[in-house]
Amino acid sequence: MKNAVFVGIDVSQAWLDVYIHPVNEQMRLENDACGLQKLKDKLVEFQVDLFVIEATGKLEFWAAKELEETGFPVVIANPLWIRQFARAKGILAKTDRIDARVIALYAEGIKPEVRPLRNVVTQQLKEMVSHRQALVNMQTAERNRQKRACKEVACIITEHLTWLAEQIKGIQSQIKKLIQGNKALKEKARLLQSIPGIGPTLAASLLAELPELGHLGRGQLAWLVGVCPRNRDSGKFRGKRTIYGGRAGIRKALYMATLTAIRFNPLVKTHFEALMDRQFAFKKAMIPCMRKLLFIANAVLKTGTLFQKERQIA
Repeated sequence: MKNAVFVGIDVSQAWLDVYIHPVNEQMRLENDACGLQKLKDKLVEFQVDLFVIEATGKLEFWAAKELEETGFPVVIANPLWIRQFARAKGILAKTDRIDARVIALYAEGIKPEVRPLRNVVTQQLKEMVSHRQALVNMQTAERNRQKRACKEVACIITEHLTWLAEQIKGIQSQIKKLIQGNKALKEKARLLQSIPGIGPTLAASLLAELPELGHLGRGQLAWLVGVCPRNRDSGKFRGKRTIYGGRAGIRKALYMATLTAIRFNPLVKTHFEALMDRQFAFKKAMIPCMRKLLFIANAVLKTGTLFQKERQIA
C-alpha cells in the first residue's frame, strides 16, 4: 500500500515553490506553462492525495485551475490559517521554501475539504464585484471627508464623487451583462432575485463569492459566511456570543439586504417580529434574520424553484 502524498505550493509572481511530503522532495519552478508542465510530469511518479496552494492575491488561481483540470484534488487555503498552523508547529521562520513545506504539512494535518474551484466566468464576476465594492468604499470615504473639508478641497471631492458614481454605474452594467450572458448565472440570478430582499447587488455577490450556495447544509453555510454566533467560554466564564470570521463581504451585503427583507419578505418579517416580541435588541435580532434569508437563498438554488412563501422552504 502506497503512503499518502501531500503537495504544498507557495506561489509568487515568478516562481512555484513546491514541497512533496512525506518523500521530502522540494522544487522551484517557473510560474508559467512550462514550469507547471514540469510539475505535472514529476507528479506522475506519485499518487497525490491532496494539493494545497496558499491564496496569494489571485496569483494562485491559474496554477490551481490547471491542476484541477488535470485531475488532481486541489484546495486553495487561507494564508492566515496556514500561518497559525505553522506557529502551532513551532515553525517561526518564513521563506518561500519553508512556506511550501508548511503548506504540505498543513495538507497532511488538516486535510481541508476539496471543493470545485471557480470557473473563469465566476472568477471574472468575483473580480468585478470586488472592484465595485472597492469603489463604493472609496465613495463612502470621500463623502465623509467632504463634510470636514474646506471649500476648495470640497469642490475637488465633489468632482471625484461624480467620477466614482460613473465608475460604479459602469461596473454594475458590466456585472449585469456578464450574468445575463451566461446561462447558468442568469438562471441562478433569476431564482435569487425572486426572493423579497435580494436584489441585483446581493445576487451578484452571492454568485461571485459564495459558489457553494445551493450545495451545503445550513450549519456549514452559516459557518462559512460567519453568521453563526461563536462561543467564548472558559471554566465558569461565559463570554458574549459574537459573529466573526467567514466571508465578510457576503456578510455585509447580506446585512443590507436583510434590512429590506424584515419589511417585505414574509418569512423573514415574521421571524424578526417574533424576536423583537422576545425583547431582542435590533442588531441581535438581525443575525438570525440574516441566517434566515441566507437559508432561503440556499433552498431556492438547491430546489431550482422560485421563492414561494406558502411553501415555507426556509
